Amino acid sequence: MSTTLVSQVQQQRKIIDTQDCGFKEANKVKRIRIRYTPYLNQPPLIDFTTDLSSYKNKEEPVEKPATMKIRIKYNPPPAAVPPLMVVRNNNTTELSFNEEQNKRLILNSKMCGNTFRKAYFGRKKLCLVLDLDHTLLHSVRIQDVSAEDQEYLNLRVSSMKDLDGNSLYRHIGRYIKLRPYTREFLKEVGKYFELFIYTMGTRDYAAEMGRLLDPQGVLFKSIVSKDDSTNQNRMNLDILAGPNESNTIIVDDTRRVWEENEKNLIQIEKYNYFTEGGHRFKKDEEQGYGDEDGALKSISEILHGVHKMFFESYPVPSPVELNEYIKSVDVRPLLQGFLN
Repeated sequence: MSTTLVSQVQQQRKIIDTQDCGFKEANKVKRIRIRYTPYLNQPPLIDFTTDLSSYKNKEEPVEKPATMKIRIKYNPPPAAVPPLMVVRNNNTTELSFNEEQNKRLILNSKMCGNTFRKAYFGRKKLCLVLDLDHTLLHSVRIQDVSAEDQEYLNLRVSSMKDLDGNSLYRHIGRYIKLRPYTREFLKEVGKYFELFIYTMGTRDYAAEMGRLLDPQGVLFKSIVSKDDSTNQNRMNLDILAGPNESNTIIVDDTRRVWEENEKNLIQIEKYNYFTEGGHRFKKDEEQGYGDEDGALKSISEILHGVHKMFFESYPVPSPVELNEYIKSVDVRPLLQGFLN
């Protein structure tokens, strides 16, 4: 048996297009198997096997092809829509510094974006894109903290095995302090929104912070970083599959990086637990510092209100009408009404 895996991104379309499957030793191949598994360590959603023995005909022998074309029609239920990170670059004069390695993803973003949006609306969910640093957490490098302050902090950190403990961690060479109400916020807004992380940190940093915030890997549809952006020093929605300017709200402490999507942005007050040279020594004990920050609670109320008004203003139609529905809705006027 020969096993051929079709590109995961191509399989995440509503209809998987014709795919060329090459074989080095075509005459020895008896069967072909295509498996689609969107998540690691999960059973496949598609397990397709076909027998190639029909190419042998006693009366008129036919050689097996060196390549063959296979078309699979796949209509995933809403719950089965997997996360996907894609890149699209609309400005041909301003090339992405990642464009060469992401050309294939640029094409597929156009193919599957509407499929994801229809699935999200089918669950009555909007998209929420969240920044990390100074929005959900604050971190500093351990080497930038004095030995005395390290001793103080080391007595108060939680283990990565205790992700429901207190909100101060030591991990990947950094001290990390979660903003008050972060875990509760993610759990609450996850009921109404599909969650995405987008940080100006590195890809490895984003992945580790995602593991800290979402140890079971169930909250976030996608986690992306500056390494995935199409433009340096700027963030936009083109690298996320599903979110676009009409169905997405962004929460970030920095406005200037979202110049193309300002009407989608809720700017949150910058969260600083550590000073430039280390931590705010004992302020969390003496003055309750860190527990008085209620920004995420306030934003949770805004998000809930926008979500409620959106689906009252735009009732979700039957599945056959979703193609027109996703073209006619827009969350931005409603969001601006709440903010102004």
